Amino acid sequence: MKLKLKRSVPILFLLYSSYYFLEPFLSGWFEIVDPSIARMVFLPLRWMSFVLVTLPIAMVFGDVAFYTPDILFATVLALYLVYYLRVGRYEINEKHKKLAYLPLIALSFVFIVMIPLGFTSRDRHVNSFPVGGWSRLMMAGGPSRVREEALQLLNSTKEERPDWSEIPPTLKRLGGWVGVEHENRLVIVGLGRMFNMADEFGFVFQEEDSGEPNPAYLERFDFQRFWKLAEGVYFYEVP
Repeated sequence: MKLKLKRSVPILFLLYSSYYFLEPFLSGWFEIVDPSIARMVFLPLRWMSFVLVTLPIAMVFGDVAFYTPDILFATVLALYLVYYLRVGRYEINEKHKKLAYLPLIALSFVFIVMIPLGFTSRDRHVNSFPVGGWSRLMMAGGPSRVREEALQLLNSTKEERPDWSEIPPTLKRLGGWVGVEHENRLVIVGLGRMFNMADEFGFVFQEEDSGEPNPAYLERFDFQRFWKLAEGVYFYEVP
């Protein structure tokens, strides 16, 4: 029994590490691409983690709790390195010896792939939002085509909230509600929120790409975050 437990350590570490690296990205990506999956699968996991781990640490240590997943992973990684140096690499069975260092190789690869999204769990979660926005754009027809049809709508209607029958096919596939701001010469497509307390996301299509857009719709929010996805195409987040 003890031997089986010892040899299950690499598998358990690999599973935990995969969750640490992939959950922030997948939860954020699905929040944009398919909010129903984000609500049903990832939201309960994040709330459970917050209540059981982050909240107690926040009550004692304050803002450092934001980095709880990273601190916990660093601790587990250090313990696994101790296990590998003292136990795993001395396995007599070659198969079990390979199993002991497999997680280190796999995680090195995942870490390198994840570098563009940031070095912390929080960074990976936030930076997954524009990746989700880009994915949604591609599924709707690609940024150039969607922007072209958005500008056609801008020039063909006088309504601020056009009737659904006026909305071009790519904007319909993009989903959400569509607003036209003639004064600012832009079209905004709001995706809404995953749930009431979550942030709101959407797209802004500008006629002229003169920097970050300033939609009238977003002026009521104290915080705005934009990512440029393509020429004249921005993805936004507001609380």
